[in-house]
Amino acid sequence: MAIPMLRAAMISHSTSKKLNTGGEDAFLVSNYNGGVIAVAVSGWAEEDVDPSLFPRELLANASNFVGDEEQVNYDPQILIRKSHAATSSRGSATVIVAMLEKNGTLKIANVGD
Repeated sequence: MAIPMLRAAMISHSTSKKLNTGGEDAFLVSNYNGGVIAVAVSGWAEEDVDPSLFPRELLANASNFVGDEEQVNYDPQILIRKSHAATSSRGSATVIVAMLEKNGTLKIANVGD
């Protein structure tokens, strides 16, 4: 049986400042259970804060929690809460998390606009 490959790419905004920093947003793709996709979009550049730090740390924490059935129970709302609680960077983000269970159930949680 072939193992499915996951592929993702981050394409930065065309302005040179964002190209040099890698953008302000972050994403997570995981093949855990049926699959997990998350996107965090930030906009703190005007507040003199590196806007990439919060979403990257948030989704790095989410990546660490995603397979922890005891703490997350494959629930996107719990995943967002736990990831946020573990994030220390200054900022905020609009976040969407989609989790597909092997039985075909799709669970989605969104925070922000």
